[in-house]
Amino acid sequence: MSKIITSIFSLLFFVLCFYCGNARDQDSDMDPSATTDSGKWRFSLNGGAGYRTAKVKDSKQNLIDQGFESADVDDYFNQIRLGYKASGQVHYMFWKEHGLGIDYQYHVSSGSISGYVDPGDMVTMVFAKLDDQVYTNYIGLSLFSQSWIKPEKFKLYSQVSFGLTWYREETIFAYTPILITGNAFGGNGELGLEYFINDFLALGFGFNYFQSTLSKVETDNGNTSQEVELSDEQKEGLQRIDMNLGLRLYF
Repeated sequence: MSKIITSIFSLLFFVLCFYCGNARDQDSDMDPSATTDSGKWRFSLNGGAGYRTAKVKDSKQNLIDQGFESADVDDYFNQIRLGYKASGQVHYMFWKEHGLGIDYQYHVSSGSISGYVDPGDMVTMVFAKLDDQVYTNYIGLSLFSQSWIKPEKFKLYSQVSFGLTWYREETIFAYTPILITGNAFGGNGELGLEYFINDFLALGFGFNYFQSTLSKVETDNGNTSQEVELSDEQKEGLQRIDMNLGLRLYF
């Protein structure tokens, strides 16, 4: 389902830019300034926030079954879902409105929960704390599209990329460290607006949707490590909606 959403989201991006591009071309017949170019190379640096949208119902129930309070579990997953993001793109405009390049995305979030849990004997309850630090890195080949809304001032842009995701989760549960890593194919789509300060520098604001799902992970507790194939119910969804603000450089 998430792949379908990503495809639809990406298609809408380019339909919108294509429409704006056609409108701009029509306007350019009357106004020569509408053909303004801002440079062949485009560099983008961004910061912002990202919210993971994948379902966590089964994961929540697992923690509740261990003995954690339901309200504490909800708070823990809210912490894990919301995190900081940074991103950067480099594109070369092979065509007037379209270019190719590299898209990099980074997201980090953390969460903690504590309470009395069942150690497995179904009799005693012990106090335990769970601390998580989750990192997601992604890099992909990107197709970029742009269209002037107001020449030399406002530009609408979109980009869609497909690449590889690296996942790293550093967990400490009941004083026992556990490292979980994995990688998977992923995709990212972004739509935004740029305001040009001059011909080479712009401020940008955008939204993007990131999609990737882990079907296999490696766990390491410092003594042993193992690869785990995840069932359909256990697969780790990394889907995320991001908001970003940053600088754009054109050369």
